[in-house]
Amino acid sequence: MTQRIVNSVFLSFLLAAAGICAAHDEDKASTGLGTVKFQNSCSPAVQKQLQEAVAMLHSFFYTAAVKAFEDVGRQDERCAIAGWGYASILMNNPLAGTGASPKDAPLAQVAIDKARAMNAKTQRERDYVEAVAAYYDNFASRSERERQVARAEAYAKLAATPCTSRARSCSRTRPTPITSRPRRSSRSSSRSTPSIPAWRTT
Repeated sequence: MTQRIVNSVFLSFLLAAAGICAAHDEDKASTGLGTVKFQNSCSPAVQKQLQEAVAMLHSFFYTAAVKAFEDVGRQDERCAIAGWGYASILMNNPLAGTGASPKDAPLAQVAIDKARAMNAKTQRERDYVEAVAAYYDNFASRSERERQVARAEAYAKLAATPCTSRARSCSRTRPTPITSRPRRSSRSSSRSTPSIPAWRTT
């Protein structure tokens, strides 16, 4: 039963992250992660790095993704979706069933609070922030199973939301074969705590 829940979480997360109007591109990003086109209202100056950060999130490149979302947040202090990405990667791999650590959860919650305060320009972006927030809500008082169920339900609802041109925050992805991807960074117990980026309050 637990494994079924974990698998459901993973599927719901990917469906929402890929977007209900997902389509494939023929080109590949220089990172070898494939191409992600995740529509958002962040500054044009951070778009390339943000797209690469979302691609890393899709492929569970933990350390690299954390740094990428931090960097985007430093460059664009109004980029709410960077907060979503930061909190999302700290949830760890749902297939592992371990979830966010007690040390990382407060960092993720601060990022979520900041992202909420930014009041992203599109409803879809705001929905993404609330979807990841569902996992961290009452973090200490819920089991990992309860947190993952809450996340699964939130992302399933997001994935079922019709994607229109007005939403302007549906993503288009094309992952490359796993053999062509760069070696991923791990998030072992010895990993240092993510730094607090400039776009977050302390």
